[in-house]
Formats: sequence, structure tokens, C-alpha cells
Amino acid sequence: MPNSPFTYRNTDLDRPHPTEPLFIQIRGEYLRLQAQEDVKLVITQFYEVGFETTTSLVGFSYSVDLSPEAFFGYLLDAEMFVALPLMAPAAKAAERIGVNPVVALGFAAYSLFPVVLIDGLDILAPVMPLSWAMILIFAFSGLRFAGLSCYKALIVGSAEGGRVTGTYYLLQNTVVIPSAAGGGYL
Repeated sequence: MPNSPFTYRNTDLDRPHPTEPLFIQIRGEYLRLQAQEDVKLVITQFYEVGFETTTSLVGFSYSVDLSPEAFFGYLLDAEMFVALPLMAPAAKAAERIGVNPVVALGFAAYSLFPVVLIDGLDILAPVMPLSWAMILIFAFSGLRFAGLSCYKALIVGSAEGGRVTGTYYLLQNTVVIPSAAGGGYL
């Protein structure tokens, strides 16, 4: 019964395109990252936390006064200050214990960040100024980037190599760069 409509034919038309799962992963990751950034921006604007301090250097006193919008950029710097030194040790840990546990820890930090942001401010507010509490909480958020390179390695797989990684970053940056430029213009 080779011509029966109920027979399965193993042709290229029956199989999904090899990069289809990659594009599904990229879309999912973009939505996840966008939601994470939206949470941070809404909470920062809701609390309207700026940063005010005075520092002394070589006998001169300088006043630092940041608006909430400018302070948000420094919060992202605090996040990266923690994230960048953790990426290499996370990769070493992934070689020893496997990629999946490291990725799971990164996703746990992603999941916990909104809870830590909302509840952590209530806990830390009595013991420190709100701006320093925000810095501490965003530094915690940097933990989520420790497993990011491992997660991208899972998306790409070992066979595809640099071509797929380049495609991934091309697609991601065609959305991210214009949106950042538009945000900067606004």
C-alpha cells in the first residue's frame, strides 16, 4: 500500500526545518527578556528611586544627584558588575556537573527576581536607603546571567557552531538595537 494516504513517507517535506526549534527558542527568550526588563522599568518608575549622595575627593566635595531614569542605567551596571565575573565560573561548573543544572539556577534567579524586587524592598527599607536596597537587589539579579552562556549553548547545540550563533545574535540585535535607539531618542 505505498500510495495509501495513511502511509507515512519520510521526505524532507514531512520533517520540520532544522532551524525551526531555534527560532522558537529565540522568540521565547526575547519575550522572557522583554518581560524581565519591563518589570524592572515599571518598578523603578513606580518607586521613582533616584540616587543622591555627596562624595569628597582630594579636598573637594561633589554632589551626585541622579534622576530615576539615570539611576536605572546604574542599576543595570550593578547587575552586570555581578554577572560578568560569574560567567566563567558558571561555564566551568557546567563542564563538571552538566549544563542543565547551571541553566536551571539561572532560570531560578530569573523567576525569583520579581519576588525579590517587591518583597526585598520591604525587608531592606528599614535598614538602608531605598536606592541602596535597589542596588543590592539588582546585583542579585546579575546571578541570572551566570547560566546565560550555558543556555545559549543548549539552544545552539554542539553541531551547528558559529553559523547559528551568528544568526541568533543577528536576529536578536535587529530588534534590540533599534528599540534601544528609540528609547534613547524618547
